[in-house]
Amino acid sequence: MNRERTLSSLAMLRVNINQGKDYLEYLRPFILQVLKKQTDEPINDYKISDAISLEFGLIIPPRTVQIVLKRIVKSGIIEKRNNAYTVIKEIPPTHYEADKIDANRHISSVTKALIKFSKNEAYREIKDKEALSAITYFLSKFSISCIKSYLRGTALPDNLKHDEWQIILVSRFIEHLNAHEPERLKSFMIIVTGHMIANALLCPDLQSVGKTYKNVTFYLDTPILLQVFGLTGEAERRATDELISLIQNLEGKVCCFSHTVKETENAITISSSYIDSPLGRGNIVLEARDRGKTKADLLLVAEKIPDLLAENGINEVPTPPYKKDFQIDENIFEKALQDELRYYSKNAAKYDVNSVRSIYVLREGKSPKSIERSNAVLVTSNSDFAKAAFMYGKEIEQSREISTVITDFSLANTSWLKRPLGASSLPEKEVIAYAYSALKPSENFLEKILVEAEKLETSGSISPRDLQLLRSNHYVQKELMSLTLGDDSSLSEQSITAALKKVETEIKAEEILKYQQESAQHALTKQSLIDERDKHNALIKKLYWDCVKSSKNVTKAGAFILSTILVIGIVASFIGVTSNNSWIRLTVHLCLGTFMLLTLLNIFLGTSLKSIYHDTQLRLLNYFIRKKEKELNISIT
Repeated sequence: MNRERTLSSLAMLRVNINQGKDYLEYLRPFILQVLKKQTDEPINDYKISDAISLEFGLIIPPRTVQIVLKRIVKSGIIEKRNNAYTVIKEIPPTHYEADKIDANRHISSVTKALIKFSKNEAYREIKDKEALSAITYFLSKFSISCIKSYLRGTALPDNLKHDEWQIILVSRFIEHLNAHEPERLKSFMIIVTGHMIANALLCPDLQSVGKTYKNVTFYLDTPILLQVFGLTGEAERRATDELISLIQNLEGKVCCFSHTVKETENAITISSSYIDSPLGRGNIVLEARDRGKTKADLLLVAEKIPDLLAENGINEVPTPPYKKDFQIDENIFEKALQDELRYYSKNAAKYDVNSVRSIYVLREGKSPKSIERSNAVLVTSNSDFAKAAFMYGKEIEQSREISTVITDFSLANTSWLKRPLGASSLPEKEVIAYAYSALKPSENFLEKILVEAEKLETSGSISPRDLQLLRSNHYVQKELMSLTLGDDSSLSEQSITAALKKVETEIKAEEILKYQQESAQHALTKQSLIDERDKHNALIKKLYWDCVKSSKNVTKAGAFILSTILVIGIVASFIGVTSNNSWIRLTVHLCLGTFMLLTLLNIFLGTSLKSIYHDTQLRLLNYFIRKKEKELNISIT
């Protein structure tokens, strides 16, 4: 399947985004484009779904297509007979061609930049096809997983031919764009946000999805708490902060179990003992080394966990007691986890089992069909953990719709779609966090570095000092990650000696402190640019949520007034009201007239008070946004 076509379609979805617009409508131009070629014969939703796959490179479920077709039927363009649709009226012109040109411009810009970057920085020459394939595979990592309401994980095609080095290449490219080419990063993000919109189109039950998380509590897993505390990287911290802020703005509660706090404290304490050890591994240790943190720094964070939770608006709650009626088979689930994940201690698996058990207790035997009705959800960054919990619930506990555990990106994607302007920088922060995380050497990669290094030291190809550097110096390890693009089969004498030579040139033993200071200064400069961008995004976000609050307040006031009018109208229609006062008579007649008008609208157009309420709130939101934009000369949308 043509990857350029797929990426272009994603970019077109993003180009079509508009404040307040139902995102199911983003699919309308694609369906109309298919219908233009089918004007002479009936076509059903399955054939349209297949046509969208062939022409636009996106896999959209027929049930989702069906919802949009019903809307097009109401517009009078097509009619439905015998479960097939026929065009009965000339299809109106759309912005399809203009949007396609705009989308292709962004695709071309990103592709050319990636090809150039790969040649100059990764020492690997790639063609257009390889660049498009690498970007598509990278996007496939951002899917909605473990939520059965979404029929697939991603709208991207299934037959993605890929190599893991593509993820590292695109991650390095994003790191470069973030630091040096913010405008080009915007073009890349148009594709990413288009993919997030496409993810939404995988859910055929969109109409039942609520706008808030008013009755949901999200419990953060240990890896997420470590991100909140900034112990796994600044990029991960920023993305998690943005997600928590959005959830809270959507009226959801953010908590963590007491046993999760204990596990987090243990993880930090144990990691602090390995900072200066060649055996030290894991994100906490690598990040601490990278930022020059000491054992004492980590121990201080462990002591301050209650304060850090409070600062971030996260409540620690007692782990729920065991309840026989809602108890899961912990032995079966623990075995499922052990089969799916690589645990370094038995306690880690038991903590995960306790978290999932607790969610089942809080749900009290219910099988929710949407996140908004799930009462309690555990959020993790470990997709394998989420998958294991989903499969266990599906096969053993009959929780077939919303898993007890979902990934942070699945939550970020579904939350962002509720209020794209309420967290406009969330997609970018999620992508940057993923890219920076992907660039960290994995446990397996580090182990293979040591295996190859020991062979070279034994044969005399490198010195014992070189072996020590490869064991403990994270600069050398990161350089090898970049040189090989994470492909451990490329770990050879040539790549290892090249990494050692480069790092030794930059970091001579007597100049390590100077190098670290220069690196820190460079990081500060880059951070200041990012902070400025964050300030701007924070202002936009605040203005948007202020407008949301104003529109809600005005709508509620109007609803109260209208409700009063309706009550008077209903009473007047039943008992009749007479008065010599002309103002009273006029008021009663107006109330009665309003009541009759709304009744007629409901009968003939299906208009309800609920739809009037939501439409009014949306129109007021748009009004307040336009007003703010004009007053402050700033673009919120």
